[in-house]
This record gives sequence, C-alpha cells and structure tokens, in this order.
Amino acid sequence: MKIDVFKNGGATFVPPVLLSLRDFYRKMVALGQILFVVSAAKNITRLLSHIVFVFFSEDKKHNGRYAKYFKQDLIETLLEKFYSKHIQLITSIFLSTDLKKATNDFRQIFSELKVCISLLNEGDNIDKVYPLVLKYGELASSSIFAHFLRSLGIQTELLDVRKYLTTTSVYEGASLLKLDNSFLAPLSNTEAAVVQGFIGLNKEGEDTNLGYDGSDLSAAYFLGGVIDAGAISSLTYWKDVNKFYLEDPFNNPNAKSFYKMPFSQYEKLPSFPIRLDAVRYAISKGVNVNMGYLSNPNGRKAVIYPD
Repeated sequence: MKIDVFKNGGATFVPPVLLSLRDFYRKMVALGQILFVVSAAKNITRLLSHIVFVFFSEDKKHNGRYAKYFKQDLIETLLEKFYSKHIQLITSIFLSTDLKKATNDFRQIFSELKVCISLLNEGDNIDKVYPLVLKYGELASSSIFAHFLRSLGIQTELLDVRKYLTTTSVYEGASLLKLDNSFLAPLSNTEAAVVQGFIGLNKEGEDTNLGYDGSDLSAAYFLGGVIDAGAISSLTYWKDVNKFYLEDPFNNPNAKSFYKMPFSQYEKLPSFPIRLDAVRYAISKGVNVNMGYLSNPNGRKAVIYPD
C-alpha cells in the first residue's frame, strides 16, 4: 500500500489558491491515496490567541463592570471575525448542496467554540486554555477542506487527530508520546483522508498543541506512522515559497537559493520554511522531504534528503 502525506498550511485556505488546485488534487488521488494534514486558515490561530489573551488580561486603568463589558465586547468582535472569515471562504468555494453542508458543519464548530469560551474562568490555567481554544482553528479548516475534496468527487474521510495522536503532558509545545496507527483503517476504502495538524491530547485526555508550526511536526509523525505500518509513503509540505534560501529573499532578492540540499545543510539555514524538528523526524525515517509550491503544484519540488 502506498499513502502520500500532504501537509497543507494556512496559505492553502485562500479561495483563488484552493480553486486553482482542483484539477491537481483529482490527478493526485488517481495515482494513489493521500493523507492531508491541515493547519488552521491563515491568521486564525493568532486570532484565537487574541481571544485567550483578552480574556485573561488585566485592565489596570478601569475596573469593575466597565472592564468586564469591554472585554466581552472585544471577545465578541474577535469571534465575529473568526466566523466571517470562514463563512467568506466557504461561500467562495462552494455551491448549492456543498455550500449548505459545509456551512452547517462550520456553524456547529463555531457554536462549540462559543460554548468553550463561555465556560472559561479567570482562575483557569492560561497555559491549559490556549490549546483548548486554539484547536477550533484546525477543526474548522479540516472540516472545510474535507468538504472541498468531496465537492471535487474525491472520496474523503475526515479524521479527528485526537483519537490517534497522544502527546506529552505539556499543554503548548508538546511532543509525540504515541501515534495509534488505526488512522490507516479509514484510508483502506477511500481515496483521501483529512486530519488536523498542530493539536493532540495528552494521556490525561487534555487538549495540547505542538507549538509554532506544529502542523509540520504532525505531518512528519503521520509519515512515520505510515512507514512503521509497512506502507510506502512520501511527504510533501505545500508552501508559498518554491526553494530554500540562504538569506531572506524579501530582504535580498538575489539571495542564493537551492532546489535540493542534504539535511546537514538545511539545519544551518538562517530560517526554516519547514519546521526543523519535523524535517529531522522525517529524515530519520529514511525518506526525502519535499516542498511543493502552491502557485505551481505541477512544477519542480524542492527536496531535503538524508546525508
């Protein structure tokens, strides 16, 4: 069995980008099964972080009822932005029946987010609250992405990563404790599966996340799970850059760049388009790490290979 792992980040969830990928996804699933590991839509994790920050912030200038209502209004504004950004995405990529299904599922997720926030208390552990709230970005994007693939006629299963990925007990920046390979079972009778990156549960059943660019790490973990189960796999991170640069190309348009490099060279770069420990984990499984370019998915991929 061959299962390719695609990691799709926030840059994917822009209507022109998603719509431009329709024929490419149809072609890829015709060649073999794909496990998509998805991040929250662009800037959504930051927006949810702002909600937590506002909830726990102290107003030193004002107090009492005024400060309470000010925070409530600000949180409500941020929630409305979360809602509108996803609804705009949904209405831009779906029609008729697909639109209704995607909208209804997103509204259910949004309703659960509001309930989650309504149950918070100022005495709660803020480190524990962050992953509790931030998970809704991945839950929303994965639901929308699964509906998108189905609208293309691709048989798709939506998986809940929290059933499979157990992390250490650190609430933020956790690492893998165990990956249950039963996530492979739903792929046996379908063309694609979609699973959330970034989030997980610890062994106590509490929400955790894998830290900044945690979905990169999730994708590497799932690649490892596929390989450990004896299947053939490849790993591709889909980004809005097409090469590896020795300097920031925005600061230096003439920065030296590469399509291929060994891991020992990659780990010396000044910045990493793919999270470093994710690449290290994938390389330890003996595979190349590919970086595809969202603007030209059929074009040449950049590659990091074992030394």
